[in-house]
Amino acid sequence: MLWNRECIGGMLVRGQLLGVGNTASVYEWGQSDVIKIFHDASVAHYEAEKEARNAVAIDRLTGVRAPKFKGLTVYEGSTCLIYEKAEGPTMLSQIEANESSVEHYAKLLADLQVELHTVKLDAAPNMKREMENSIRRVGELSDAEKEKLASRLTRLPEGAALCHYDFHPGNIILTADGPMIIDWINALVGHPAADVARTYMLLAGSDVPEGAPDWVSSRGHRGIFAEAYANAYFERSGVMGMQDVEAWLAPTLAVRVSEMGAGAGRQALLAEVRRVLGES
Repeated sequence: MLWNRECIGGMLVRGQLLGVGNTASVYEWGQSDVIKIFHDASVAHYEAEKEARNAVAIDRLTGVRAPKFKGLTVYEGSTCLIYEKAEGPTMLSQIEANESSVEHYAKLLADLQVELHTVKLDAAPNMKREMENSIRRVGELSDAEKEKLASRLTRLPEGAALCHYDFHPGNIILTADGPMIIDWINALVGHPAADVARTYMLLAGSDVPEGAPDWVSSRGHRGIFAEAYANAYFERSGVMGMQDVEAWLAPTLAVRVSEMGAGAGRQALLAEVRRVLGES
């Protein structure tokens, strides 16, 4: 694995906080880089090495809009990642609660994802396997429910596209040189419809990211953006429709449950998984 030897044992101190996610925070690191520090130090080494493997692979591809990975380092006893700094606001922060803004950014999000799904790569599909592994970790699901979800995954198409699998406006930085996609820890190789299903779920769901604009707290506004994004993706890709995305919905929701902590949100999502399973 690539370790950033210049940082280890050095005198750099993290700078301004740039972003906070579910699992990590990102800070300025020197003049031109950022450092990603995981919240839970007990899993930081595993998570950092997992993301680093993805980042190294992404760096080797042509046509991927991603900040350059600079290596791993240890900061305050925790394994962290160093990236080239992408200067600019997130797409999420720029979306306004009006039709023209929603339409503009929904189309841009779709354009970027269509472009991502056409990147040429030489890697074996792993999405369906990783999704099933995540689903089997959900303790609240019965063995019968897990088997039903696994059977559904088996029947879904394999695919060989590069999928970000956490593709949403908060992970798009609008730089002077064009949009950049960040946070590749969940990157997988699989069917584009699965990636679109994940994005659609995140956009239309009830979770509100920290620092999000006020309009994001409205489920109605979120739903409008999600529909505009999906329609734009279908139009631009020309190879799928909502029925293809809906086929992935139940396992996609179950994977999301595996990522959530205890609480009302997790229980609500479990109920949604069971509702979708019961309808099909």
